[in-house]
Amino acid sequence: MNQDIYNELDKIKKLHDTLVFEQFNHDTAWDIGNRLYERAKREQRVITISIVLHGHKLFYYSFANTSPSNDQWIMRKENTVNHFFRSSYEVALLMQIKKDDLAHRYGLSPERYVASGGSVPILIRNTGIVGTITVSGMTQEEDHYFITDSIESYLKK
Repeated sequence: MNQDIYNELDKIKKLHDTLVFEQFNHDTAWDIGNRLYERAKREQRVITISIVLHGHKLFYYSFANTSPSNDQWIMRKENTVNHFFRSSYEVALLMQIKKDDLAHRYGLSPERYVASGGSVPILIRNTGIVGTITVSGMTQEEDHYFITDSIESYLKK
């Protein structure tokens, strides 16, 4: 089991090294947000999408049949990325390996932080992390790769 988690962590780290933007602005958020929206609509996913740059929410959409619970998951996942400077899925896997949780290990409130996949840092070359792209509504792994696939597709265009 742990080897599977280590393999997944390696996969995530390699992928994240390639998901680097040259720039990220309102138009970038709109484009990626719409990619996420269109894919979710096509695949009939019931999700909430959030894109935040420098603490400013630039894109937000909740499909029908989502709930305020999805909003809470979004906020907690974003807080986790902003605290650890890595994807919330990576944090979740690290907590699994350590057989621990964020409250016990770091004193972080479960009402504000969660070790669950679905939020990815926005990384700009020669700048660092400037925001988050977050999805809530599927499994943590699906949420994570839903985002990274869309970023990868955007960066290839």
